[in-house]
Amino acid sequence: MNILIDTHIAIWSLINQEKLNNDLTSIMEDLNNNIYVSIISIWEVAIKNIKHGYKRMPLDEKEFIKLCEEAEFKILPIKASHILNIRNLKLKNNISHKDPFDKLLVSQSVCENLTLCTRDTLLLDYDVENVKIV
Repeated sequence: MNILIDTHIAIWSLINQEKLNNDLTSIMEDLNNNIYVSIISIWEVAIKNIKHGYKRMPLDEKEFIKLCEEAEFKILPIKASHILNIRNLKLKNNISHKDPFDKLLVSQSVCENLTLCTRDTLLLDYDVENVKIV
């Protein structure tokens, strides 16, 4: 299976594994799965670390990239098609989801046919089939 993990799950899997539940641990440890981390997550780590420091973002972007490479996560680039697809994303019940990082992660997962693993239940508001809450 091809899995795109959101920023929180990436960080937890790298430095705080006790936050991962059994389902997610199984997904991450299954050698048949390809685990992707988006460039979006690297950007999010950088922005939040600069803005809030290590209190709210325990890694900077260089540490994050290094640990992702050591974990053999595949880095997913941002393509023009991912950005253009944002207009096609529909929300159930006209709920407004404002997080630009999440929107682009959902769009990437749709465009690249990846299962987006997250703990953020708000992402279930998108009318897509590939978001998995773990």
